[in-house]
Amino acid sequence: MKAFVEQYGEEFARLYVKVWERGYGGNNGRFVAGLWKMLEEGGVIGGTRIGDLGCGHLALENTFAAMGDTQPRTIFNLDMNGYMLEAGKAILKERNTTAQPILHNGSFADMQGLFPDGNFDAVNSSMALYCTQFNEQRKKDLHKDERVHTLLEFNRVLKEGGIMVLTP
Repeated sequence: MKAFVEQYGEEFARLYVKVWERGYGGNNGRFVAGLWKMLEEGGVIGGTRIGDLGCGHLALENTFAAMGDTQPRTIFNLDMNGYMLEAGKAILKERNTTAQPILHNGSFADMQGLFPDGNFDAVNSSMALYCTQFNEQRKKDLHKDERVHTLLEFNRVLKEGGIMVLTP
């Protein structure tokens, strides 16, 4: 994935942002933001520290902004494509929001140097887990499966009793 980002990251970000709103990604973003609001209003999500892991162009933060949502939250946006992070920041600026995005360029498969254990009240990962490598022999070598390791990382950075929203 790193080689892909190095070679095509900027072009990918430009095209992704161009079609996101009208496609599956936009629908998923609106679904997740709506679900998130319901979970907050119902008291299921009790804190304001959110990890949006594999955030792309700050999809969750930008969707909240597009909805006119002003709920106080601190969203830590993580993506391995720095061009996507910059594109998301530019969209927030165009929307004249007061959001001050927190950007982290890196992989959610290894967040040891980025976030301590129990850092987030809630974690979102939408349409990103498929980017991890799938180990066909995972029954034999479970410790080598990047998807399993990524899910363990999600659990590590989530506070005890925290909420994880994961969409394919």
